[in-house]
Amino acid sequence: MYKYRYFFYSATVLYLIVYYVLLGVFRGNEQIMSWLGNLLNLLPSAAGSCVLWAVSRKAEASLQRFWRLLMYSCFAYMLAMCLWLWDAFSPSFELSVPSAADYLWFVEGILICWALLLLNYKQLKGLNAVRLLLDASIFMTTMIALSWILLIEPLYAQAAASGDLSFVILNVSYPIEDLGFLFLLILLMLSNRYAIAVKAQQMLLAAVMLFIFGDSIYLYLLTIDGYAIGSFIDPVWSMSLIAIAMAGIESLNPDFRAETSEKPLRPGKGWIKRLLPYVSLGTLMVVMLLQLPYFNIIVLCCITGILLVTVRQILTLAENDELLARLGQYLKVSDRAANHDELTGLPNRRLFNLRLQEAVAQAEKDRAELAVVFLDFNRFKYINDTLGHSTGDRMLQEAAARFEKTLPERCLLARLGGDEFVILVPLLPNLRRVHDAIAAVEDALKEPMRIEEHSLHVSTSIGVAIYPADGDTMDELLKNADAAMYRSKKNNGGKAVFFDASIGSESERRLEIDNDLNAVIERNELSLHYQLQMHAQTRRIEGVEALLRWKHPVKGYISPADFIPIAEETGAIKPIGEWVLRQACMQQQKWARAGLTDLRMSVNVSPRQLQDEEIVETVLGIMRSTGIDPGRLVLEITETFAVKDIPAAVERLGRLRKAGIQVAIDDFGSGYASLKYLKNFKPSMLKIDREFVACIRQEDEEADDIVRAIIALGQSLRIEVLAEGVETPEQLDFLQEAGCDEIQGYVIGRPLPEAEMTSKLKSSPFCTVVPPDSLSS
Repeated sequence: MYKYRYFFYSATVLYLIVYYVLLGVFRGNEQIMSWLGNLLNLLPSAAGSCVLWAVSRKAEASLQRFWRLLMYSCFAYMLAMCLWLWDAFSPSFELSVPSAADYLWFVEGILICWALLLLNYKQLKGLNAVRLLLDASIFMTTMIALSWILLIEPLYAQAAASGDLSFVILNVSYPIEDLGFLFLLILLMLSNRYAIAVKAQQMLLAAVMLFIFGDSIYLYLLTIDGYAIGSFIDPVWSMSLIAIAMAGIESLNPDFRAETSEKPLRPGKGWIKRLLPYVSLGTLMVVMLLQLPYFNIIVLCCITGILLVTVRQILTLAENDELLARLGQYLKVSDRAANHDELTGLPNRRLFNLRLQEAVAQAEKDRAELAVVFLDFNRFKYINDTLGHSTGDRMLQEAAARFEKTLPERCLLARLGGDEFVILVPLLPNLRRVHDAIAAVEDALKEPMRIEEHSLHVSTSIGVAIYPADGDTMDELLKNADAAMYRSKKNNGGKAVFFDASIGSESERRLEIDNDLNAVIERNELSLHYQLQMHAQTRRIEGVEALLRWKHPVKGYISPADFIPIAEETGAIKPIGEWVLRQACMQQQKWARAGLTDLRMSVNVSPRQLQDEEIVETVLGIMRSTGIDPGRLVLEITETFAVKDIPAAVERLGRLRKAGIQVAIDDFGSGYASLKYLKNFKPSMLKIDREFVACIRQEDEEADDIVRAIIALGQSLRIEVLAEGVETPEQLDFLQEAGCDEIQGYVIGRPLPEAEMTSKLKSSPFCTVVPPDSLSS
């Protein structure tokens, strides 16, 4: 019905034009106007009754009684007009004075008063209601005085002269009803809340004002015996009924959601409402002066005192306005700070969560879909560590500005913190809008960012969760979008990933692992296995690499590829890494005391550990407590770490080298290392990434050439080269021919626990074992 409101407005304008044209044409013709006027007043009351009946069925449950009361009032007016129309057409039927129609009009007013009372009850709450009642009562005191002088007293005198008590009551009841309308109307105008849509309330106020205006003019004309059928005020009552029907239609506005909506507080506005009680008081004083039989100094002093108090109160209102203006400005700044990110100016997590909750509630009501797009910059930490945090901040600012320019309308972009951004894509007709948002993000980052002298090529990992398929709450959607983003990052951020059940199970598994990592050392669930490292040419065993294993009491062995990244994210890798290093050093010493004195121990050190400022003190402390020969200890760092924090890495690794500890770069060739980094870090060994080794002699000449190039690089820089992941004799032959120094892999042996590795070392012809007796001597 709401979408057809303009048709109803057009019909109303046409009706009024026709009404006034007919009034002008047949003015003075009482025979025609007696039935035509009644018929013209009957039509809007019938239409209004039908409209309000439909509105009462579609309205919220709390407002249905309100609209039904207004429907009954229109229906009472329609019945009254039917009686008058019957009187005009039927010679045998004549309405008495007062008639049944008069009683129906009286009932109409009672019903409207009842409806307005219900609406005021919904809008008026707490102390504000008391203030509004006092302001409205001051105004009504003045209006009662004026009404008494102009209408009620003359009508009462006129009705009393007729000697008919019922006629007296009915005549006097109309202005009293109108005063009731006016009182309730003033309360609605003064209220700071809306129980119905704004336009609906405005239409309702207009309807009541028209009703009061029509009654007042009509009653005044009666007192001077000036009313005649076909008067210009006849359409006013019909216009009042039409306005009530329009209010009902406007109340169905789908954009009005709140049960009770606050009007915004605007300092300096609404002075008419605030001055109303004082103007009323001044008017009442004038009426009083006109009614006084005499005027003296006491009356003058009373009037002066009241005027001074009124002026003082108005000045207080002005001061309050100034204070409210300051408070409003402060709250505006505070609200901005509380709901927006300081760096980018975008909505922050708090505001985004609020908007997402609202969007989910609306989507649930409309049975629509929405999407949460979670994005994270790839290698952002690298930019921060190498170029500085100020460059990283400017990059985030530039990215936020680009996203805002390219994202489709109605998409809400927010920064959650760090380099994490999130986009709300509301009310999806299909997934095209989501793909448009993803494409906008990718397009925004196509051009490199020029920040100072740097040209940054930036990319993101993107995860998407759809409501309600991937979650029906704010927390679920954010969690699942984050999980999908993590999957995208795991896939090297190549393309956006939409959440599915497999990602959900993976996220749950990650959470379980995270929880199980707590106190894993105390529960003695960790152990070390060792894998041999052999000289490629002489086949002499040079050392072993300590490899961490986790045997869960319920899940069994958990792959390091599953739990190490989680431990790095959560920080659990620090105590675990220290435990591994201590256990490996203790084992090396145990083997040394058993005669395996030349055996080298290699231990992986995670990037998270190397970022710890206390890493050097920790390693040196373990070395001293275990008594290990520093020359027999090799710390393996991944190549990708070597480019993240060059100054700190050079300083820390330099201190470890001075202590005699060797450094190896693990997975060489998989990251972004360069000759400059090799010069800075001065590693004693390069370990060729197993992915290159796996491709040797597999009809992949490029992989063979890369391996040869790494070996040649090591030889030219006098750095030993070890190939890991050697599994076949063909790979071993190739590496021997290429001049590789050492090998590690299944072709020599799988990783073994301590007891088995000890037995293998002692029985191997390629391992030097010094008799324990000679060590003691």
